[in-house]
Amino acid sequence: MASKIFGRARFLARRVLPVPAHAWMRRTIEKTTNEWRSRRRLREAIRASGSQLKVIIGAGETAFVGWVTTEYPRVDVTDLNSLKRWFEKGSVQAFLAEHVWEHLVPERAQAAAVNCYRLLVPGGHLRIAVPDGLHPDPEYIDHVRPGGTGPGCEDHHVLYTYRTLVELLEVAGFEVRLLEWFDEEGTFHFREWDPNDGFVCRASHYDERNAHDPTTYTSIIADAVKPGGRPHRIEANIREEIICRSRHSASRQSERILEDGH
Repeated sequence: MASKIFGRARFLARRVLPVPAHAWMRRTIEKTTNEWRSRRRLREAIRASGSQLKVIIGAGETAFVGWVTTEYPRVDVTDLNSLKRWFEKGSVQAFLAEHVWEHLVPERAQAAAVNCYRLLVPGGHLRIAVPDGLHPDPEYIDHVRPGGTGPGCEDHHVLYTYRTLVELLEVAGFEVRLLEWFDEEGTFHFREWDPNDGFVCRASHYDERNAHDPTTYTSIIADAVKPGGRPHRIEANIREEIICRSRHSASRQSERILEDGH
């Protein structure tokens, strides 16, 4: 029906408008048509997901089977009203946000975390990845810092550390499990994580820049779990691997796998 309406509008524009206005009207109608089709595809993808709704925030070119892709400004994670146009409260099983939160000013970053919490089912999770402000390589820091040399840095507002990211998520109500991060001593920490729960490309195991050094380009990666419901299956994994492979570490020494609590 909508395609017929837009087709009729193009026909009338050619008959009524002067010739110089035809191109402008054609572009306007095509833009409106494409937006309508994109919205329809998003609604169909959400409907097809049923009770297993998993959503990528700020997807860009990213697309994974079983995940619904969203992009700003159509879906604005900082605006609850924008989100509620598409998702019901307590309807989302998982959110994935890779290198999104650093583009938000602190107040909007906190609002976005709260909004995700509201939309998740009990036991659902937000897998979040951001540049690591404690990475020991100065070139990395210059590449990702606000106003830095890397692509998109002109729009970066915050350079998180594991502590500041955990604090933001806990204030929103989440229980947080860190998966990859550097600490203040320049030690890289790694916990096994399942990419099916949210694949992060800019990670120690998956970023192509890590072919010769697994920590050349990493992110702080964390699972923020909404309490309640069935236990989050990620919590069944109790191993933590602490890797000291930074090229800028004085010892350049790899630690063995440590059992939690020892």
